[in-house]
Amino acid sequence: ARNQMALVPEQAIDILRGKMFKPTEVAGRKIAIFSHPGLGKTVLGCKLGQKNILVTDEDGYVSLESHPELRERTTCIPWESHQETRVLIRAVANGQFDFDNIILDTMSGHAELEVANILASGVTTKAGEKRGEVAGWDEYRIHEKRMILLMKDVASIKNASVTMLFHVREKDKQTPGDAIRPEMHPAGFRVVNKYASVIAWMTMNKERQRLLQVMPTGNGVSAKSRYTFPKDIVTDEEFVAHIEKWKANA
Repeated sequence: ARNQMALVPEQAIDILRGKMFKPTEVAGRKIAIFSHPGLGKTVLGCKLGQKNILVTDEDGYVSLESHPELRERTTCIPWESHQETRVLIRAVANGQFDFDNIILDTMSGHAELEVANILASGVTTKAGEKRGEVAGWDEYRIHEKRMILLMKDVASIKNASVTMLFHVREKDKQTPGDAIRPEMHPAGFRVVNKYASVIAWMTMNKERQRLLQVMPTGNGVSAKSRYTFPKDIVTDEEFVAHIEKWKANA
C-alpha cells in the first residue's frame, strides 16, 4: 500500500528490543534526602543498600564509625566531577562494579564544586575579558546541562539505587519555589526534581527521633514520592523498610 512505511532493519529492532523492560524489572530507585547538617543523612543513605559506594565531597562518612555494620558494607570514593560520577554510574549499570546503592554525598556540595570548576576553566570568559571570581548565569546554565546528562544516567540505571543527599535551602526573596527545599541553584534542582522518585525532608523531633516528610502537605516543604507511603511523614526506620519493600518488588 502507498501509505505503508518501510520496514525497520532487524539490527535496529534488536537494539530497541534490548532496551525494553517492564517497570517491575527496575531495581534502581532514585531517592533524594535533604536536611540540616549533622542529622544523619549519610547513615540513612547507607541503610538503603547492602553494597554501598559513597561518592563524597565532605566527611559525612565519619558518622559511620559508630555504625560498624554500615561501615562494612560501604566503600568510599572522593567526588571529582559530574563526568566521573557518570562513569561510575555506567560502570555499576554494566555490572563492572558490584554495588546496589550509589550515594552522592552531598549533591549540594557536588553542584557547588562543579560550578566552581566551570568558572575556573574560563570557558565562559569572553575574549579580552578578565575571568570572573563569582559564578553567574552562564556558569549555572552550563551546570544545568551537565546536570541533565548526569540525571539521565541516574534515571537509566536499573540494577542499583541512587541516593542523593542534600543540605537544605531556606526561603529567601531571591529563591523561587518552595520555602524549604534541597540546596542547589534553581535550574539544577529543577532537573533533580524531574528525575527523582522520592524527595524526603528529614528533621528530628524533641525525642531525637528522625522523621521524613515524603509528600507535600501545604507546609512549603518540597517533598514528593512516586511510591505510595502510608503516611505523609514517616520515621527513618519506616522509610528504610518501605524503600526495601519497594526495591524487593523489582
